[in-house]
Amino acid sequence: MGHDSLSVHDNLVLLRTMLVHAEEKAVKDRDFEEAQAILDQARETIEILKPYISPDLYEELLREWVGKTLKVEHIRGDYPPNEFDER
Repeated sequence: MGHDSLSVHDNLVLLRTMLVHAEEKAVKDRDFEEAQAILDQARETIEILKPYISPDLYEELLREWVGKTLKVEHIRGDYPPNEFDER
């Protein structure tokens, strides 16, 4: 979901904000579907940025994304679906 009208720097800030927001959705709200949607958008943003950033930065962003994805999955595993959840 990278934005063409934003600079590379602004897209990097947006990306890191999305990663934090995804974790918050999982930790605070237990909204794992929204967290996954945000992570998917973040992954798309990384790919959009790839031609404009160094290979080292690309790898760093991928590691950050994988770390947040694993954390969300770990939290999801700690909170199995509740049949009485009204969501």
